[in-house]
Amino acid sequence: MPTSTKTKAVEEENVIEILEPSSAEYSFILGEDGPDPLSFNQKPLNFMGKIKLFSVLSETLRKVMDKDVSISDLLDAPDSDSLPLSGDRSGEADIFVKSIASVLEYAPEALGDIFCVILAVPASQQEYVKGRLDEELTDEQAFAVLNTFVDQNWEVLHDFFTGQGMSLFKKITAKFQK
Repeated sequence: MPTSTKTKAVEEENVIEILEPSSAEYSFILGEDGPDPLSFNQKPLNFMGKIKLFSVLSETLRKVMDKDVSISDLLDAPDSDSLPLSGDRSGEADIFVKSIASVLEYAPEALGDIFCVILAVPASQQEYVKGRLDEELTDEQAFAVLNTFVDQNWEVLHDFFTGQGMSLFKKITAKFQK
């Protein structure tokens, strides 16, 4: 029975993905030299991970806005219409990083929650892991986790902050201005 061209193309794509995954995993051990090391294998966010991330970000934004900080003050970024949407997305990445840094200025406790989502830490272990991250996470590990996260999830983040998410932010901002 002959294999269709479409089936062959799908098989070739799968082989390429296996040989060279589009988003590399990052594995590390927290407290490697200590008595109780924790091992992590960072993967792209699944559906529930995305929902949890947006939940953490939403709750953090609510806390920030409770401190009388507006979204426009927080983001301090141009409208999405003026972002460089060509092949070079460095401007978007800069805005994203600056926005997250601004949020963390007002709600630093959110960083532990974000790391727990990124690393898929079960809810029952999050407080323990956040304490360990506070004590043992090295700069090298933290930046590797964040860089891997962006590499693995850029399209989701991009769509949220420039597409559906930006539309929602504009709608909410308009409602507050009434």
